[in-house]
Parts: sequence; C-alpha cells; structure tokens
Amino acid sequence: MTTASITTAPIPVIVNGATGKMGREAIKAIAAAEDMVLIGALARNPALLGQDIGEVLGYGALEVPITNDKEALFAMGSQQPEVPVVLDLTHPAVIYENVRAAIAYGIFPVIGTTGLSPDQLAELDAFAQKSSLGGLVIPNFAIGMVLMQQAAIQASRFYDHVEIIELHHDQKADAPSGTAIKTAQMLGELGKTFNLPKVQETETLAGARGGDGARAFASTASGCRGWWLTSKLFLANRGKPTACATTPRTGVAICQGCCSVCAGCGKCGD
Repeated sequence: MTTASITTAPIPVIVNGATGKMGREAIKAIAAAEDMVLIGALARNPALLGQDIGEVLGYGALEVPITNDKEALFAMGSQQPEVPVVLDLTHPAVIYENVRAAIAYGIFPVIGTTGLSPDQLAELDAFAQKSSLGGLVIPNFAIGMVLMQQAAIQASRFYDHVEIIELHHDQKADAPSGTAIKTAQMLGELGKTFNLPKVQETETLAGARGGDGARAFASTASGCRGWWLTSKLFLANRGKPTACATTPRTGVAICQGCCSVCAGCGKCGD
C-alpha cells in the first residue's frame, strides 16, 4: 500500500484584474498569505506594464511585473511544479474567454467576476470536466454574505414575500449582482413560490418589481467608497413581523474569503 503525500508547497496564484479595486486587495492578501505565492499580475493599463505590481500598489516590491500577455503568463504558469490558480476579477465582457484560456492551459480558475450567463457557465463547466480540471465560481467571497444566504433559506419557510436590495458603488457593471441572483436562485430551488400578486399588477417601468420569485433590486451611488457595499434581504408575511438581514461587506472580510477559496481550489484536483 502506498500513501499519498500531502504537499505543503505554497500554491502559485495569478491575479487577472490586478490593479482594479478588488484586485488590489487580493494582491495584498495573497502576498501576506503563507500558503500562496503570487506569480503573475494581469492588467490592461499600458502605462503600468513591466512595473512591479507591489510597488505600483504601494505594498513594496513583490518581484512580479505587470503584464497584459495572458497567453504567455498562463503558459509560464502551466510549467510550475504546483498547478496554479488564476483569480479572475475582471469584467463580464471578457471573463468567459479568460476562463476558457486558463482551463486550456491546465490552470484552476477561481471566478470572482459576476455577469456570466447560465449558458456560459454550463459551457465552462463542460470544458473543465473534459479537461479533468476543477474550478470555482464565487459570486461573493464575504463569509457574512454566505451566512446571510443560509439564514434566508432557513427563514423563508415562514415567509411568503422576499426582496433583496443592494447598494453598490457607481462603477458596478452588472445589475443585479451575481450575489443577488445567486441568493434568489437558492431561494427558488426550495420549491416555494414567493411574492404571489394580490392584485392585477402593472409595471409602468420594466423591472420595477424586481423580477419574478424572490425579487432583486440594485442601486448605485457615487458616495459608496471603493467596492464596499451593503446587501439587505427583507422577508414579510401578513400577520408576522418583517425580518431584515443586513450584511455589510468589507474589504478585509472579502479578501479573507478570497484567500481561503484560492487555497482550497489549488487542492481541488487532489
């Protein structure tokens, strides 16, 4: 009988979208983690190409130059002794091709960008399975949000009306967010119908009711600092007190979850 060895080598991580709001915090968290090592930083700004990502972000030299050559970086990553993880924090318009490229090079994808369609997710899942490669799609890295989702599932047994309301910074590209959509999907999978109309409803502005089932509303404001935001989930029923779960999502909490996911994904092929 042979015993499989457990590797203790740090997991190589590439961050795509390294100079964005989330990317900056992810770089800082990964650089501080003992079980991960940053090996690549992808960004589009031509003025930053070739510069050390740590120095650009004010974290000190990390000896990782910024590049926009995705193929070259993935090819380099595929030659690492440990299979790398690519953390993609880019944009819905490019995420699909980014992830396909990572899978093609045998790199574990961790998707932190929302906006992929169900068809795109299904295609990426099929491609990853054919490549015998694991990956993770994480609409939200904050542990508090995961707890709120689970609390909503438990509480929904007692309520017939559910609304998800979220506030974002004014650079949020998709609405509602992937987090809100995932929460609504989780509630929808319970087999219970929410928000049955009491009257003949008419929307004078499309989407004003927040969609079918568990409704989701997203607003933006320039006063929201960086990528911090708040999500609220309201549950209501006639004759019962309204329940409200509020989740402040901070940079520290999100990046702690981000590091945990990246470290776990690096082992998902074991």
